[in-house]
Amino acid sequence: MKKILLFIIILVGLIGVIAAEKQTDLQKTNLFGKVKSVTTTSYDAKECFGEWIQGEPLSIEFSAYDSKGNLTEEAHQWFNYYRSFGTRGFYTYNDKVKELKKPTTMLTVR
Repeated sequence: MKKILLFIIILVGLIGVIAAEKQTDLQKTNLFGKVKSVTTTSYDAKECFGEWIQGEPLSIEFSAYDSKGNLTEEAHQWFNYYRSFGTRGFYTYNDKVKELKKPTTMLTVR
């Protein structure tokens, strides 16, 4: 009886693993279609006489994808009044694992 119960539990677990669809990085970020890259810029907003005015940029985020929907490059840059700071990373893929090449960090002074 224990062997049958153990067999059923293993069988249900295997069916769950097989049925689980592997999502690409595009699907994880809710992007669909042939997306090559995404750039997002955040700005400081100021209110002046009831209207919102776009101020200085606060951050820029960049992501690039390959034809299979895997993330290949990711960069973040943050700004303040005197300097900017950023990171950039490149990803490579083998059959099963995503690997991050050595990320680079940059600091620039205005």
